[in-house]
Amino acid sequence: MNMAETPRQKFERFYAQTDFGLTADAATTVAAGFQRVGSLTVGAQTLATYGAGAISNGVDYRRNIVVDFNSAAATPILNMRVRFAILNAQETRKVVIAEELSQNLASGVALGEYGLKAKEDDKLVIEVLPAANVTIDVSESSASIPTTLYQ
Repeated sequence: MNMAETPRQKFERFYAQTDFGLTADAATTVAAGFQRVGSLTVGAQTLATYGAGAISNGVDYRRNIVVDFNSAAATPILNMRVRFAILNAQETRKVVIAEELSQNLASGVALGEYGLKAKEDDKLVIEVLPAANVTIDVSESSASIPTTLYQ
């Protein structure tokens, strides 16, 4: 007899930069290709995806993703591409969920719940491609990243 899988409870959660391991005083990135600056491993018996909410009946329920990367003295880093991706546990398959310029993310960009879900031990990753070599001062930066979790 096959038992149907127990329905999972869905809820929204906002992660900060420290949840992605962005805790160092500074992270130097170079303009030579996308580089991972943070990752979050999905926990046991959990599914997760970037974004929260959706547009329903003409009403926008999407939540804003805000990432404000700054260099020393709280100077905004402009024209840096920031990617949000799901990476499988073996790190052999990456799906980019969103890519946005840093100056747009600093003021917030609506990001609805994405259909693909990361499974246990998969990773939600943040990658950057700066326009020039730059050092991200994590103590001067902040992030509020909406995710939808299923447990």
